Amino acid sequence: MRPETRRTILTVGGTSGLALLIGFVGGWGMTGGLRNVAAFPGLEGREPALIVRLTPAAARVATGLKCACGCPDLLLACDCQNVRGAAEIKRYIMELLANGRSESDARVELVNRYGAAIQRVGR
Repeated sequence: MRPETRRTILTVGGTSGLALLIGFVGGWGMTGGLRNVAAFPGLEGREPALIVRLTPAAARVATGLKCACGCPDLLLACDCQNVRGAAEIKRYIMELLANGRSESDARVELVNRYGAAIQRVGR
């Protein structure tokens, strides 16, 4: 086989393979399959829980804190149901304030329970 013919076959084959791969990934994304795979972390089999609504005092306590489950979100913006996630932390904040703890005491308790990683860098 001549080198030009071999190069043409490889080019056409590579281009066809790339087009096929792009088509598969595009179709997978259009059907929603890609979104399910890319979700952090999978909540398959779990029922979505109610979003925890914070009082103004609880929102002040949560301001600037990160979700402790490992996701990249700030606590106020996150509603994850993961273990040690936003929903659990928000319920704990509400419980602390309902039991008469001050906002500053509640923040100290959060760091004691969930670790210093819950605080944003630079705080």
